[in-house]
Amino acid sequence: MKDYSQSISYMRGEMAKQSAAHQHRYLDAIEAMERLNPTEPRHDNTSPNMFCSNCGKEYCFRSIGDRKHRERVCNNCGQHMAWDWR
Repeated sequence: MKDYSQSISYMRGEMAKQSAAHQHRYLDAIEAMERLNPTEPRHDNTSPNMFCSNCGKEYCFRSIGDRKHRERVCNNCGQHMAWDWR
């Protein structure tokens, strides 16, 4: 899995150099890279289900490719998550 932390830091530095009128483009790019950075899902102790760490929605199986790459993508917000297959 790719780590986008350095790219996010670089984009934040570049955004600071831009005028306010152009900063929103950098914010959009940073938000997209943050969603590509895999996070751990939230676990609810009262339920065996896992939930997206970004939007909180219960995860729904998307494709067999998720299983092969050990990464899942939230169907609601697009957040990539590194989950174990149990």
